[in-house]
Amino acid sequence: MINWQDIQNPTFVERVAKAALKRQHPAARGIDGSGGDGGRDCIWDSPDGLVIFEIKSFTARLSTKQKRNIEKSLLKALQHNPIRWELVAPLDPCPTEETWFTGLKKAHPGVELVWNGRDWFDSQMAMHPDLREYLEGVDSRLLARARTMKLEKEVLAGGLPDLGGRLADLTRIAAERFPGHQVSFASGPDGLTVTASSNEIELASEQALDLDTIFYFPDDDADAQSVRTQLEEFRDYGGQVLVPNHYVNRDDPRWVDYERFWGQVGAGSDALELRSVPDSTEMPLPVQLILHGPEEVPKARLDMRLTHRVQGLRGGIVMGSDLMEVLHLEMQRDLATPTRSGVLRLELNALAGKWSYTAKAVAEFIAQSTPEDTLTVNFGPTAYASAPVGEAFNDMREVAQLIVALNIIQQHTNVHFAVPAELTDADLQMASAVAQLLELGEAVLVERTYWVGVKPNHVADFLADISTRMTDDKLAIYAIRPEQSFEVLGQHVEVGRTSIYGGKVRLVNRRELEAYRAGDPAPRAEFTCLPGEHLVGRRHDGEGGLEVRALEMRK
Repeated sequence: MINWQDIQNPTFVERVAKAALKRQHPAARGIDGSGGDGGRDCIWDSPDGLVIFEIKSFTARLSTKQKRNIEKSLLKALQHNPIRWELVAPLDPCPTEETWFTGLKKAHPGVELVWNGRDWFDSQMAMHPDLREYLEGVDSRLLARARTMKLEKEVLAGGLPDLGGRLADLTRIAAERFPGHQVSFASGPDGLTVTASSNEIELASEQALDLDTIFYFPDDDADAQSVRTQLEEFRDYGGQVLVPNHYVNRDDPRWVDYERFWGQVGAGSDALELRSVPDSTEMPLPVQLILHGPEEVPKARLDMRLTHRVQGLRGGIVMGSDLMEVLHLEMQRDLATPTRSGVLRLELNALAGKWSYTAKAVAEFIAQSTPEDTLTVNFGPTAYASAPVGEAFNDMREVAQLIVALNIIQQHTNVHFAVPAELTDADLQMASAVAQLLELGEAVLVERTYWVGVKPNHVADFLADISTRMTDDKLAIYAIRPEQSFEVLGQHVEVGRTSIYGGKVRLVNRRELEAYRAGDPAPRAEFTCLPGEHLVGRRHDGEGGLEVRALEMRK
């Protein structure tokens, strides 16, 4: 007999009850109560009408609070007009409880009330041994063996050999408990990982994911269909997938079989996470990602290494990255396809906060590519995969351009930059302009306004000189600054002596200068480019100063 009072997890009792009800009434279905079940744990549309089952895990005499809880569930259930309402709990009523339940029957004469107690549970367990094994799989002789696990938490007096001996004992017990499987243990960043590999095709087939039974994906639910597609991809090629709990049919007898083998999977979380066990046999494997231009001419090469693979029913995925782990690579291939066919996926790993030089090789590789180019993954002279660039780098080009620019600036100024968490157009434009100025000696500047200090006692002369050189209120300026600096991603970057040229500018604060009086703050002239015009910077040798030119002098 089952000691129902010793079962600590009430969820086990509820799941077993639902599974037993569905076997007793195949058309019955469970209700997910996470958002409120309306007094319906399980329902059955019988030929005579609706039957509602209320499942409780109570095993001791009912308290007043528990009775009120049951009465509340009954009142909610009656709102659905059932012909019969059944209380399902592993507890047979005592005389007092029998009197109380009889009172409920009299209070609601329009519906049949039934109490399925411990006798009902015991009879169901006798008819379905697999449900009993699921419920108390760690009981009886296995309970004694499970004490071995407690030794894991005790001091290993004999040192590491004790640990090896205990793991060997656990492995032997697992082989007896799960015949036909090879069970292994590994400790890693995610904690203890237990891997069970089937030695027999029949067993593997029995435990394969049944998308139509174990999971429920409504046709009219776009999110459900998206998850189904991801799950099919996982089943076919491996990897990982997250299935929200409301798409998992935990009441299905097949799911009970899974949890009998794997334990209570995904309990206490919002989703069920499935991950393939990675295989790193004969890895890492050094390969090259090669960028080919027209006529298959190589344009760039990037050293990569393949680190692990996962396998599905149709094929597998081989994964790796560049040596600095900036660019993640996946090659998905069917088992029955030619060598170079398949799907090639590339994705930048998180770069925020990393030094720009760590991504230098990847950024330069991406910057050289065009959508018309072709990518191949080569092991020596052999191409293992091939795919057009297409849109593969579209989401990476801007950050690649930024990293290339930052590394050029660092090379010339020894200023180090971290990759920003968010990239703005202004950041990219400023970094690109400063890098071009340092590398090529000339660049179109981001700023379109140029400020010039005017000597307080020469303001009138300055304005008069400006006026003589204007054409339609426009003029050209040319200035040399002995020490020009720019702010790039919050850092001060000195570029040295620089000339600034504006071909068509306008003095926008003339009235302010005309109103200047001795004793006011030092005056400054503000020149702004006309629409469509820009300031051009050029690294320059010569003396500093400002030269105002007439438009006809512009070259």
